[in-house]
Amino acid sequence: MTEKYGKNHPKVVAMKNAVTKWMVESLHPFTLVEEPGLLKVLEIADSRISLPSAKTFSRTLVPELFEKTVAKMKCILESEKPTLQALSITTDMWTSVNTTSYLAVTVHYVTKDFALTSYCLGCKAVMESHTGEVIRRELRNILTEWGLLGTKVLYCVTDNAANMRSAVTLMPDITQLFCFAHTLNLMIKDTKKEYSGFDKMRHKCKSIVEHFRHSAIARANLHKRLKQLGMRELELVQNVETRWNSEYLMMERLCELKDALVIELSQPGCRIDNLTSMEWGLVDSYVKVLKPIYEATLQVSSDKKPTRSMIIPILFGIESRIKTVIENKQQGSTLAKTLLKSLRSRFPMYMEDQLNLICMFLDPRFKFHILEEPQKKIILQKLETEIFASIKEVPVGRLEESAIKNITTSATSQLFSIFENSSCQRIQTNKRTLELQGKLQLEAYTNEPRITINDDPFQWWQDNRFKYELISPLAQKYLGIPATEVASERVFSSAGNVITNRRTRLLPENAETLVFLHQNLKSLDV
Repeated sequence: MTEKYGKNHPKVVAMKNAVTKWMVESLHPFTLVEEPGLLKVLEIADSRISLPSAKTFSRTLVPELFEKTVAKMKCILESEKPTLQALSITTDMWTSVNTTSYLAVTVHYVTKDFALTSYCLGCKAVMESHTGEVIRRELRNILTEWGLLGTKVLYCVTDNAANMRSAVTLMPDITQLFCFAHTLNLMIKDTKKEYSGFDKMRHKCKSIVEHFRHSAIARANLHKRLKQLGMRELELVQNVETRWNSEYLMMERLCELKDALVIELSQPGCRIDNLTSMEWGLVDSYVKVLKPIYEATLQVSSDKKPTRSMIIPILFGIESRIKTVIENKQQGSTLAKTLLKSLRSRFPMYMEDQLNLICMFLDPRFKFHILEEPQKKIILQKLETEIFASIKEVPVGRLEESAIKNITTSATSQLFSIFENSSCQRIQTNKRTLELQGKLQLEAYTNEPRITINDDPFQWWQDNRFKYELISPLAQKYLGIPATEVASERVFSSAGNVITNRRTRLLPENAETLVFLHQNLKSLDV
């Protein structure tokens, strides 16, 4: 019999660490290490290696990895805090299949090198009623644990629920922002409530989809019909009540497969009601009018690019598209009128939202592209004020160097000739000089050509951060603010794969640990 390695042998330690990470990254249960299949693989790879029990992984190895990960994250956050301009968090509540409620909190910021960074700070079980005070207390505890309260400008993105509104209102050191995607969803709900016959049509659509998804014979006949008609053999999309996008995708797919569906639903023995011609028209109108909103929700759910800067351009584009449909009396104009009314109700005066206007201006994809002169002046004045307030914190040496460069290249008036001489003598860095430099940088940035919508704004700022060193801290501050709470929803997607019907007895503290590790390990070298 082959002698086993000791528990501290390098190969055993390496294997334990690898299996622990694999377990949390791939959301495997602790009992994975007792599966005969895995044990057989290990025996073939090296029969001298033996893994600890599932209990050892759950009580020792995973908690140890958790502590290392927390320490690593705290070290990173502490080292980056001095150069950060602002922090943003998202938060939301979720109830698992075993009826335990969890509060997710994620943090987002842009580093001095313009890397968009985010972490999951926690997915904590909440055993009390979800009142605003309880949520406030839990949220404050999490932020305090990570040392994030009272250090930087702090924004918090939540949904529109009353308890979330109340919780953040009770925290005066945090600026509350509402999830853009959630408000878009509410806008669509408003529209559907006012549109006659929509609920009946949607119910029939769901019944059609369920019929073909639950009946193997019906599905096979549909695919046969698609092939006969020379159409792509696509599957129908099922609606998920909590996700508006899934309803849109369901109806979009029904429109794509309409010809084959109409034939199959008219076959003898089919007990599912087909849509009337008027209902098919409503489905088509729904897809056509709401497509820009569907595309918008995808854009603002990105975790790679700025998203709050997109809110005004997106709303402007949606409103313009809706008006075109109405003015040209295109198909769906009745639905478009209802949607326009809802948009103006949910997003009143959106073109005057100063935070979103600043974010848009600092995004080199947009700047002042759709703004009128009065709005431009307001934003520039606001940014000048912020620049003047922060000038004293900028290193003098770099300011002098760029002041010479900006003034000699940007100024044409003789007024500034006194700042030049043949030897480029040191400029006296008084407040007036620096304020002038800030104005010149804002003017130069405004006149820079916009980059394309597919370009990376963070890469642009990384390349130009020294050229616009008085503006770049503002870009770092504002471009990291999320438009949505999608990051928290992603945490719950992971949590739903951890706490399943087969793992309902998983302790809340173990669930918290597993979700935290799953969300953060991919971006940390632990």
